Amino acid sequence: MLSALAANPEGLAPFQIVRHVQQVLRTADYPIKRLDPGTLHYALSRLEELGVIESAGERDLNVPIGHGAMRTEKRPVWAITALGGLALARRARMQRALARPILRPGMGSI
Repeated sequence: MLSALAANPEGLAPFQIVRHVQQVLRTADYPIKRLDPGTLHYALSRLEELGVIESAGERDLNVPIGHGAMRTEKRPVWAITALGGLALARRARMQRALARPILRPGMGSI
């Protein structure tokens, strides 16, 4: 969710976040392919409490209404904060560190 918001500094509506996360799950061939809206809304409120995202107000967006049709509606939008950007950067550093082999003096990598 944070990476989706970081890639869209103007903010995203919840349905846009769901689309982004589900695309990442499919691309990664993750066994779970769907993000439940209830899970998303709980996560949004929790991330806001932690200060890593914030409300960016409302925007008029084209919202899918089924069968390829769209309708313009005002929707709440969320954006990543500076703290959220820092958390995302630290997570990326940790993933890079975990991907490197650990070298032990005189023993090679483990």
